Amino acid sequence: MTSEERQELLECSQRIAELLYQEACEQNQPIVTLGAIEATVRTQVQEHVTPAIGEFFVKPSRTLKRDTPRPVNSILGSLTLTSTQAEQLGVSAYSRLSPHLELCCLRPSTILSYQKAQAEVELQTGRRVSAKTQQRLVPRQSFATPEPAAPIEQRSLDGGMMR
Repeated sequence: MTSEERQELLECSQRIAELLYQEACEQNQPIVTLGAIEATVRTQVQEHVTPAIGEFFVKPSRTLKRDTPRPVNSILGSLTLTSTQAEQLGVSAYSRLSPHLELCCLRPSTILSYQKAQAEVELQTGRRVSAKTQQRLVPRQSFATPEPAAPIEQRSLDGGMMR
């Protein structure tokens, strides 16, 4: 990126910040702590800015007649992809979540209950994915069978030892 492009990006970013600040003031949201500022900015950026950027990156180069638009929830926000685009971008069939958002859901699901994972995903990504959706994600995954580095000498079964 050239210095002129960086300058133009900075000017556009400042204008976006002004618009988002005006909207926050109009909504009378209490912005008195840094945490409240971070939450407000992230919510506004995910609602207004990142979906437009995401749509720009995934805009179709050509549309086929059989392509149907498909909503996909992503870290960027709600994106609309055609079926061909979804296939090319690695979005699973019948999935309404982007691969990255799925990963963000699976990681906390491994160590927390689905209810707690829902809150954790929302806190970390700003995107709400219900506990039921996260519960449906786990059985759809295919995990590789681990290969042991050394021969197995003992196994544990319900806390008891089995040799």
